[in-house]
Amino acid sequence: MREYATYLPSVNQIEINPWLQRHELRAATESVGAKVMAYSPLARGHKLNEPDLIDVANRLGCTPAQVAIKFCHDLGCITIPKSSHAKRISENLASLDVDLSGEMEAIEAMECGYISGWDPTSEP
Repeated sequence: MREYATYLPSVNQIEINPWLQRHELRAATESVGAKVMAYSPLARGHKLNEPDLIDVANRLGCTPAQVAIKFCHDLGCITIPKSSHAKRISENLASLDVDLSGEMEAIEAMECGYISGWDPTSEP
């Protein structure tokens, strides 16, 4: 009989965005050789009008959504924004061209533990 405890998932899909960065969970996932997949990089759109995010986007000449998506990507996460609108899908893809290097400190300061959907740590 195989020892199934030695087989670990290769991907951990968790909510990651500028307001929920999950440093410890990302580190734990990566320490076992798995990749982090960031779902809801836009926090379901709940926080795209936040002044701090808009300020960063204005300084970079991009949209707030592009900042949030590229932040997750730059963390090394597989990033899966959802849209069924062709214009938004193109905008999401263009986020890969945004250079956040001068804004990472400002984005990291947005962390507030905001969970936009189901929270498996507090709900069954």
